[in-house]
Amino acid sequence: MTTVAGSNSSTPLFHPFLYGISSTYKSRKNILQGLSIGINNRDIRVAKNNMKVSDLQVKLQVATTVSAVLNLYWDLV
Repeated sequence: MTTVAGSNSSTPLFHPFLYGISSTYKSRKNILQGLSIGINNRDIRVAKNNMKVSDLQVKLQVATTVSAVLNLYWDLV
């Protein structure tokens, strides 16, 4: 059985001199987050754009339905 110099342990698997114990802690913080008016208004602009898209989709659906009903009427007549 061989031992590591300076160690009384017969198994040097966890010898701190050889392997060292280190731990790192990394923190990430967005320092500039929320400091601009444009950044704060981004969610509001997105919501307004989504409302416009929804309104246009409803108008398109109404126009498509009216067109289909008129075509069915004139096909019947």
